Amino acid sequence: MDLNSQQIHHDFHVLKNSLGLSETVIDNAKYVISNASREGLVRGRTHITIVAAAVYIACRETEAPRPLHDIATIANVKRKILARYCRILMNKLHVNLPAIDPSKCLIRLADMINANEKAKHLAALMMNEIIKRELSAGKNPMAVAASILYISCKKTGYHTSQHSIAKAAGITDVTLRNRFKELKKRMNY
Repeated sequence: MDLNSQQIHHDFHVLKNSLGLSETVIDNAKYVISNASREGLVRGRTHITIVAAAVYIACRETEAPRPLHDIATIANVKRKILARYCRILMNKLHVNLPAIDPSKCLIRLADMINANEKAKHLAALMMNEIIKRELSAGKNPMAVAASILYISCKKTGYHTSQHSIAKAAGITDVTLRNRFKELKKRMNY
């Protein structure tokens, strides 16, 4: 596979513009692809799958995470296939990614649904308490952020639906409801 091909350059360009990525993230993704090529991990994969997986890993490494669902949608790759290839790359290249901070997910999600400042402020306070009490450990950070945002929107009177928050977070309505029930019970919301 020619790593300097126009197709890979085009795939990077599309993902960079669609996701609003920095040059640092793209440079890191190119480094991941270079290592994967050297290890023989690109053979039999489509260009876009390789680029999308490398971009996901680079986003996580630079602590500018993007949901796997978003990258898969933009790249027009099935999420399950992209997730599997990300795991393969991380295992074979010995990549240890930092945990995603649910607070960053909260900020991004609040912006996506155009939450008002009152709801954002309450959600940030709630998130700090949840992190302090370690209630988010082992949970999907985007699901935790979505449930906190949903609770804060309800409490502050900002009208939005569970479905719209779940869709923006890239999770199912059921996952949102499950995290919501857990937090409501454990935090007395």
